[in-house]
Amino acid sequence: MWHADLRIDLARAEVWRGDHQVSLSATEYRLLLLFAHNVGKILTSEETADRRVGAEYKSDKEILWVSIARLRQKLEDDAHNPRHIVTRSGLGLFHAACES
Repeated sequence: MWHADLRIDLARAEVWRGDHQVSLSATEYRLLLLFAHNVGKILTSEETADRRVGAEYKSDKEILWVSIARLRQKLEDDAHNPRHIVTRSGLGLFHAACES
């Protein structure tokens, strides 16, 4: 799967930005896969926690937001202006911006 300079090698469970491999935690990788498999769809934080990340995130959304922020820091040139994982401001929804 590709999006701009980001590549996800599903067979090897590796993520690359250009020529550099990105080290992700298990939670960050699961989030990235969820977003990549839901290209063009809006996912609420509840859907995100239910589908991929785990029950512990249902009761504490702050943990989910922190995980997404860390993922952005690792994947984006500018985490404040993301290209890959975009939050719809005011709606509390995520938009997965990835192409296969």
